[in-house]
Amino acid sequence: MPLTLLSINLAVTLSIMFGLWLISLRRNDVSIVDLYWGPGFAVVAWISLLTTQTDSNLRHWLVVGLVSLWALRLAVYLGWRARNHADEDPRYAAMRAGRGKAFVWQSLYIVFGLQGMLIWLLSFPLQFGLTNGQAFNLISLAGAAIALFGLVFETIADYQLARFKRQNPAAGALLTEGLWGLTRHPNYFGETCFQWGLFLLAAGHWPSVWTVWAPLLMTFLILRISGVRLLEEQLSMRKPDYAEYQRQTPAFIPRLSRRQTNQPIHGSSDNTGE
Repeated sequence: MPLTLLSINLAVTLSIMFGLWLISLRRNDVSIVDLYWGPGFAVVAWISLLTTQTDSNLRHWLVVGLVSLWALRLAVYLGWRARNHADEDPRYAAMRAGRGKAFVWQSLYIVFGLQGMLIWLLSFPLQFGLTNGQAFNLISLAGAAIALFGLVFETIADYQLARFKRQNPAAGALLTEGLWGLTRHPNYFGETCFQWGLFLLAAGHWPSVWTVWAPLLMTFLILRISGVRLLEEQLSMRKPDYAEYQRQTPAFIPRLSRRQTNQPIHGSSDNTGE
């Protein structure tokens, strides 16, 4: 069943990505691909649950419920943020400018195809975990608690950043309060906690435990590729005062208490790109 399920999920994911690519041609904007990141995992989870021959139990429904809640939150947040930024995401705009007219066709595989494959690969714990009849146990409980903590943590972080930008529309002030005073990237930290908690809940037991490479890959991407490292490099070059924020605040793992400083930090309100 897993091989058949993997094939079904791959076909559905790539088909949806192809449809989104066609929409992006009409809009001349590939940013729409990001809106499907969260829902893509939810679609895979629901297909896995509804097509498996294993009787559903509490663990299965918690997995699907948490993934659906996470996907809804992320899609709504990214959709709301996109409404406030009419232009194409700067990352994709740079790719479009560098590749010229060829980007119209290249975006099918370097943007939509690649993201579709990542959704399919990173959802392996869901696909194998939801076809496993393992009952809810202490590992499942720990996973659910960690995933819920991560979801709440990143939601609060995004809310604090959105509120700060609304109250401080002009560039000049850097958010250093709340969760942003404990870590420079609380949303990335919360997201990582969610992914690891979800793994423990969905596949943190034999025989699905081998899919641990998926949260490891997700963590690597967040820390070293498209997340913390990339954003830190951009902000360090654009914002001279960001160095002081770096000196005072951990990059990823939150400290338990916030040190008091005598001087305020000044910079830009767009201190995160998530």
